[in-house]
Amino acid sequence: MSRIEITDAWSSTDDSSWDLGEGFGEPTCGVHPQEGDLIAGKYRLVRKIGEGAMGAVWVATNEAIGGAVALKLMRPELRSAELTDYFLREARAAGRMNHPEIVRMFDLGETAEGDPYLVMELIEGESLRSVLARDGWMTPERAIALLLPVAGAMHAAHEKGVVHRDLKPDNVMLVRRGSDWLQPKIVDFGVAKIVDGGEESPASGSFEVFGTPDYMPPEQALALPSVDRRADVWSFCAMLYELLAGRPPFSSKNALDGLRAVLQDAVPSLVELCGIDAELWAILERGLQKEASARWSSLRELGEALAAWLWSRGVREDARGVSLQGEWLPREETCAPASCVTRLRYASADERNRPSRRWSSRRRAHRLHRARPQAEPVLCAIRAGATC
Repeated sequence: MSRIEITDAWSSTDDSSWDLGEGFGEPTCGVHPQEGDLIAGKYRLVRKIGEGAMGAVWVATNEAIGGAVALKLMRPELRSAELTDYFLREARAAGRMNHPEIVRMFDLGETAEGDPYLVMELIEGESLRSVLARDGWMTPERAIALLLPVAGAMHAAHEKGVVHRDLKPDNVMLVRRGSDWLQPKIVDFGVAKIVDGGEESPASGSFEVFGTPDYMPPEQALALPSVDRRADVWSFCAMLYELLAGRPPFSSKNALDGLRAVLQDAVPSLVELCGIDAELWAILERGLQKEASARWSSLRELGEALAAWLWSRGVREDARGVSLQGEWLPREETCAPASCVTRLRYASADERNRPSRRWSSRRRAHRLHRARPQAEPVLCAIRAGATC
């Protein structure tokens, strides 16, 4: 049996303007940029908003044309061809896409010292993780309306040959659009797999597992080369599960136990835990099958099933205010009377999560019995030939 080496590569910060899904560690050497530094002759560093194992993210201004951006700088002490390639993977993946629900990549290059940097859209909002920490859970209607745009964006990414491999609440930012609507934005393509380009994770010659165990499908946990868009289907369903239950389907105090649970344990039914209806659970459970071939074949297919479920409950729009008709459902679908239509708004926390009495009572019972440990995103490396 192979030994699984787990390195704590990421942790989280509480910054409302950006949630990187990356972690922190004190630098041990090298010259690090400071506030006010000019990068590549045009980006003025304003404020550091996050720091991770690979580098730091700053708010910066473009001195040439104006405007604020997010600038990600690699740690000087990590400078190497292999790690630079890993760092720039995010730019290569995000650069393939032009989608309103995916963070935009503007520029990349090297500092005068030879350290790589990425310039991307500065997202002013909060992460889905922050919303979960504050509210704990959501009603099924609200959770699905919020995640449907994520499904659409990731389906578009898959069509471009990009598999995210680390979909989780930390990597979904929520941007308010007016007083009523929220626009999700997917960030952090740092461990993405570019399917049609033959690219693999760095450090070839060892099996490497990149991602977060709480949201990782079995084939990704085993570092199988067959990881494809259906891995993101699993991760998406794990996120939806957490929005409904207040915890992911498999949640452990350490990453090793989490990986074992993903590989071996059955997914706890939300019909029993939270009282969701059997139809919705069947949709969600199919996306969490151990065998990738048994899951929904795409996030488009899954999104259509979820949109149809929402429609049957009288919900006509997603969290952005975009109609489900045309986006997910045929336009010839018969509309329900206005009195039966549920209109979701995102004006306040009370309105946002006002549940039915039945849902509320089942949720209270579940919360009394659950103990949700803090999820710790990790970088897992499974070395070939190692033994227990």
